[in-house]
Amino acid sequence: MRIKRLFIWTIAVSLFFGLAYLFGYSKLLVVKQIEIKGVSDLTSISSVINKKALHLKEGEQLARVDIKGSEREFRNLGWISSVKVRRNWLNRTVAIDINPRIPLAQVSGPDMAANSFIDKTGTIFAPPIGPQDLPSISLANPSLSSVASVFISEIPNDLLKIMKGLRIDSSGSAKMEISVGKKGLTINWGNSHQIALKIAIYNRLIALPENQNISKIDLENPANPVVKQ
Repeated sequence: MRIKRLFIWTIAVSLFFGLAYLFGYSKLLVVKQIEIKGVSDLTSISSVINKKALHLKEGEQLARVDIKGSEREFRNLGWISSVKVRRNWLNRTVAIDINPRIPLAQVSGPDMAANSFIDKTGTIFAPPIGPQDLPSISLANPSLSSVASVFISEIPNDLLKIMKGLRIDSSGSAKMEISVGKKGLTINWGNSHQIALKIAIYNRLIALPENQNISKIDLENPANPVVKQ
C-alpha cells in the first residue's frame, strides 16, 4: 500500500514539474505573434509593450504574459477608454484590443496640458495625436469637465461647427461664442439644467427675421430669454 502511494506521489510530482517546465520554460509554448487592434501608430503604446515585466514580446513564454498588469498599464495611458488582453494557447498569440477615447472638444484651463481633450464622459486626456478642427472649451477648473461634456454632447452639430469657443465659469455657467455670417454671437446658456429646452428656444429665436443682427442671446432663464443687438 505504501509503495502504491509512493508511486502515485512520484507520478504527481513528476507531472507537476513537467507541466511547470512546459508552461514556464519550454519553447513549445512561447508567444508566436502579438495582434494589436484599435491603434494604428504602435509608438503610442510602446511604453507599455516594452515593459520587460509584462512579457509582451514574441518569443516570451505565454504563461509569463501578465494579462491584468498589461491591461492596467494600458489604461494608465489615459487616452485609452478600455482594453482587453487575451492569450490564445492554440495558436500561441496574444491579442490586444484597444478602445481609444473619442475626443469631443479641445479643452484648456488651469493645470491642463496644452494638448488636452475631453470625451463624452467628461474625462480629460491627451491623445497621442491631437485631432484638428474640434471646438474649444475653456474651464475655470478641471472639476467642471463633466459639465462641459453635457454641453458639448447636447449641442447640435450644426451649432458646434460654427462655435468659436465655450467658456464655463466656476459656477458651471456657460457662454458660447459662435460665428454667424461675418459677425459673432454670444450665447449665455447659464447652467446645464434644461439645456435641451434652451437649445430649442435658441433655434426659434435665431429664426426670427428681427433677430438676424443680434449680438447676444441670454438663455440663463429659458422662461424669459433676452436678445440684444
